[in-house]
Amino acid sequence: TNILKTLLNVDGVNHQYGCSRVMAGMETGRFADGFAIGVVDDDKKKTYNFQEYEELCRSEHLVLLKHKSKHHYLLIVCKAAEDFLLSCAQELGLTLADFGLLELFKRGTAHARSLSTPL
Repeated sequence: TNILKTLLNVDGVNHQYGCSRVMAGMETGRFADGFAIGVVDDDKKKTYNFQEYEELCRSEHLVLLKHKSKHHYLLIVCKAAEDFLLSCAQELGLTLADFGLLELFKRGTAHARSLSTPL
């Protein structure tokens, strides 16, 4: 949520917990017939049917899907979001310690605490 707010520079980011809630939020209310982008982790347990979406493109960490009949898009972060962020930082030659974020990241994510590679 914070990354999207920063990148998009908007206050209209609607955070929901879990893929099914993100999808439900896109299908109902103010997003139902308008433009929407949902960002979800690629959870091991698939709680939602993605048959209404077509894959537009894919990279090592991201998959972009578009709804077949609406202006709804899904950005799926493959593996955990933490892996994606760490990979982006590594690709740029940065570490979380460079920005004083290492301890904050470790406290905020159980997955990061179990990583064997340096952050």
